[in-house]
Amino acid sequence: MSKYKNNIHELYPFFQKAEMDMLAKINKLLMDGNYKKVIEETEKAIIKYPGNRFFYIMKSIAHSQINQKEEALMTLKQAEEKFPTDYEIPFQLAKIFEDYRDYPNAEIHYRKSYDLTPKKYKDARSDCLNDLGALFWELNLRDTALEYWELAIKEYPKNKKAKDNLKNCTNKYGEPVSANKLFDDMYHFQIIQTQKYFKIKNKTEFSSEEEANKIIRIINETWNKHIAPEKDKLDTIPVDEITKWFKSFDLNFL
Repeated sequence: MSKYKNNIHELYPFFQKAEMDMLAKINKLLMDGNYKKVIEETEKAIIKYPGNRFFYIMKSIAHSQINQKEEALMTLKQAEEKFPTDYEIPFQLAKIFEDYRDYPNAEIHYRKSYDLTPKKYKDARSDCLNDLGALFWELNLRDTALEYWELAIKEYPKNKKAKDNLKNCTNKYGEPVSANKLFDDMYHFQIIQTQKYFKIKNKTEFSSEEEANKIIRIINETWNKHIAPEKDKLDTIPVDEITKWFKSFDLNFL
């Protein structure tokens, strides 16, 4: 569902009364879910008040809510061309691109929205960072997702969505939670041993898929032989002791 912030009075207090009344009327239709009427009214409003970006945003959201994605996208692209410095328009575009699974364009527009958002609107900037985190999680870039949720909270500590995302997607090791939490311990062991391997080889990543498969196989063999038989122990000792135990294994990577 596309996002819409009802902050018209705060951001643009210079609208004339008739224009504000029109905004309030359409906003109520939007909140009531009367999307076809919203489209009808915003089309009239855009002709009458061509300099008001909110009518474009409302129209696009209404189209999106009734699955008229092409119309929503077209409306927002028109708005983006007409109002190149507005921050809400690229945010809404990012949402539409997400619906299309066009993740590169979604990322571009979240970043554009963040850059255009005045620093005093910390909640809006935080929303961009939070949604970038959700985008990276969807793309399985899970460490990056956690980083962006942390940035979102730093930007605006009251961002409940970012706090919930970070809490729900972080395991006891401060790492991305796995699809099955039973694998969190094993993945923690893999991370520790992989980092040890990179340090030995003075590198930051695997050079090939073949190399990665070989090293992960060696790590998993050690896990199955030495740790899996004592897996119940992992539920009874503190995290720092588990980490110390995992680090104590010196694997032969040759």
